[in-house]
Amino acid sequence: MFYLTRTLPNIMALPFVMFALHAWLRKQHTTLIWMSGICVIIFRAELALFLGLLILFELFYLRLSITGYKLDFPYPPLLTTLFSTHFLIRVSQTHPFLWYFYSALPRAMGASIFLLPSSLVWDKRIRRLVGPALVFITLYSFLPHKELRFIIYAFPVLNVAAAYTCNLLWSRRTKSFLHKCVALGIVLHVVINLTITYFLLSISANNYAGGVAISTLHKIEPSDSSVNVHIDNYAAQTGVSRFTQLNPGWTYNKTEYKSYSYRELYDRP
Repeated sequence: MFYLTRTLPNIMALPFVMFALHAWLRKQHTTLIWMSGICVIIFRAELALFLGLLILFELFYLRLSITGYKLDFPYPPLLTTLFSTHFLIRVSQTHPFLWYFYSALPRAMGASIFLLPSSLVWDKRIRRLVGPALVFITLYSFLPHKELRFIIYAFPVLNVAAAYTCNLLWSRRTKSFLHKCVALGIVLHVVINLTITYFLLSISANNYAGGVAISTLHKIEPSDSSVNVHIDNYAAQTGVSRFTQLNPGWTYNKTEYKSYSYRELYDRP
């Protein structure tokens, strides 16, 4: 929920990744290659790992031949990936190798994380579907600096696997009393996920101190008053943006190192 309104390259690339995944499932290889090229070259170079794995899987299972395709687009982005990886390794914020698996995935998938293993056991098609995503997450785990947005492209695939288990267990609900109880658990799992989503959304809505402050100011200060709001560097980095400048009659000033007189600070017209 934190990334819903974040205009980051990862989030902007996600719709194109979805198109690539759709083409992969439909065996539309030309579209898969074009969408992969758009994602890798324009948005995020590390997607060469994820989408490249999909193409390698298709080659491995002989569903795709390189004959007739010019697959030279990944090389410049791969160089960029190596270059950016060098600097990511040097950053101070680091996480343990398995952080994505024990922290990021459970928080993002909620109760659905418990449905994932059974789907991998029951159907080899799900293993082929989820395999590239898990390999991608494992490869990205070698980077000490970890953020959920780096692997956000894998969640649509993981959710499909969880949905497979939901569908299978729900379709068996009429077989016995035990199956009915399991189907009830599937319904409860959806309720739990909605509760988690609401909880995380509430946290994300109040995550930025500057955004909360300017929102509170608009509530407690009369809209017809004459107000000069100074937005310092910290406030601008923690949620204050043009979208929060709601009152056309107010002055919003972002001048850095500005000094105010006593009258400007405390006197009212």
